[in-house]
Amino acid sequence: MSRRLPPLNALRTFEAAARHLSFAKAAEELSVTAAAVSHQIKLLEGILGTRLFTRTRHSVQITDAARACLPDLSAGFDRLAAAVDLMRRMDDSGHLRVCAAGSFAAKWLVPRLTRFQAAHPGIDLELVACDGPAAAAPGVDATILYGDDVPAGFHAAPLLGERVVAVCAPGLLRAPAPPDLAGLTLLHDDEPPEETACPDWAAWCTAFGLRDVDPRRGSRFNRSALAVDAAIAGQGVALTRWTIAAEALATGQLVAPFGPGIPSQRMHRLVCPAPLAHSTRMRAFSRWLRREIAVDAAARLRNAA
Repeated sequence: MSRRLPPLNALRTFEAAARHLSFAKAAEELSVTAAAVSHQIKLLEGILGTRLFTRTRHSVQITDAARACLPDLSAGFDRLAAAVDLMRRMDDSGHLRVCAAGSFAAKWLVPRLTRFQAAHPGIDLELVACDGPAAAAPGVDATILYGDDVPAGFHAAPLLGERVVAVCAPGLLRAPAPPDLAGLTLLHDDEPPEETACPDWAAWCTAFGLRDVDPRRGSRFNRSALAVDAAIAGQGVALTRWTIAAEALATGQLVAPFGPGIPSQRMHRLVCPAPLAHSTRMRAFSRWLRREIAVDAAARLRNAA
């Protein structure tokens, strides 16, 4: 398809000037002079045969024609920048930038990174904690995503399912039998998105027929890691995702006296731009994740037995 476009530099200058409503600020962003910005705008107006700005002594205003095309032009430059960034990352270098939710990164991923570094000394892994959808963020090679919100053009590989489990410090157990929840502080993990697949204490009490427990009481935490840390400190019983408590359960800092918990319909996925899915460093990271998941699954089966 033939694309009859004005010079890219003139379009880029117009986009910056229209976004800032200032030739001076556009010049600062583009590292040129205000006179150079004015020259590019006049060039573009001449090519298009329409005015893009009205100028006064103290300000510039965009015309209706300029205002109408600005959103698409800005989005186009954003996509162009993302494409260039992807081209830079296609060299399959030894650097891998991975994004994961903060609590999952701190409690599940970080304790295992020594083994990744030992297995792949040629890959420098950069871990970025993120609190929202970040799979399409600039510069991110891979995201460990909990859920199904996969952007278009991205490859998503399922990693592991999730369970919601009640955990507490061993010191809270005064007898071999499970503790009475009615006499303990409930620790609420408010980090997971609200969904029926991730039960809260109310759903937990309903599932196990606990009518003498008020599921609204107790302490609340907006990060899963904080709820788990409070449970390790003996402050109560935390209802959290199994992956967040896995390391503390493995080391004996926590126990799960009420059993393996309730399954979630959501799962963790490894998400990356489709062109990077088969790169050497991405395949290495994916294989390592699956080995760690297999080790965890075997440990969980041993604990259940």
